[in-house]
Amino acid sequence: QTGRFAITNRLPPTLNPCDHFTTTREVYGRLIQRRTGHGFIGEYYASFVPIESISYPCGELRQTRVYILSECPLPIRQRRHLREISSNLIPSEIMGTEKGNVALVKFIEESNAFKK
Repeated sequence: QTGRFAITNRLPPTLNPCDHFTTTREVYGRLIQRRTGHGFIGEYYASFVPIESISYPCGELRQTRVYILSECPLPIRQRRHLREISSNLIPSEIMGTEKGNVALVKFIEESNAFKK
């Protein structure tokens, strides 16, 4: 599969997606934004909101989901949650599995990643 949703399109649809998570509505929203490729990151702004900056606080010129999850130096400590699911930080293992999404929620909560 290719495209923006390919790495997350491994889970079957569910009528109650919130049942898998015990988090705030705001963090759940950022999780869904990560899975769909939307939200407060440079790769989204470059396509849909060109007047917004596409850089990231660490100095990276163009931020992407993969960069923030696996390379950015800012959330190094919080990345341990993701490494428990995928030691090599493979995006499809993190965003495309139930356990990966639970780890991603912990990462988002502790790092404040993907926040404007």
